Amino acid sequence: MITMWMWEFKKDGITIKREIYDEILGKKEIEETITYEDLKKLKNLEIVIKGIDPVIEKGTLKAIKMYVVSYRRIDRDVDEGFTQELAERETKKQPQYIITYRKQINREGTLPNMIRKIIKERGTISDRELREELRKRGYKGTGGSIGATIKVLLLDKCIEISKRGDEKYYRWIGD
Repeated sequence: MITMWMWEFKKDGITIKREIYDEILGKKEIEETITYEDLKKLKNLEIVIKGIDPVIEKGTLKAIKMYVVSYRRIDRDVDEGFTQELAERETKKQPQYIITYRKQINREGTLPNMIRKIIKERGTISDRELREELRKRGYKGTGGSIGATIKVLLLDKCIEISKRGDEKYYRWIGD
């Protein structure tokens, strides 16, 4: 069983509730309310949320309930380095070739950049047409560069792929 806290954000503050079980007393609910001013004092708090539910009465949002699995204070300033930490976490999960091709996609004069431009210009293009266009522009067609570039564009939600094999199409959906 997961122990959870329910944090209910209301107009006048936050009510934190937790149900506990004691062998003698049975189920018991612990409840504490803190103000938003008190919340400001809780710096460097890392919260793991399981779910969020809005509380709506007569079409008006009255509160937001967050179901918190865990929370803890952390030893660093949340503002400093937070986005860097997220980027590093993402980088660690991805193979090196993805990181390499992502950099090349944005570097003018590289094959991945050319592939991106062609798909973006055309809007929709078949795999066969893309390879023909690359040959016209001097690409020889060896190695896994096309596949790796397509994978990065797909991961970055720049393209969608429809169908398979000889009927495969790429459609630009990015910015």
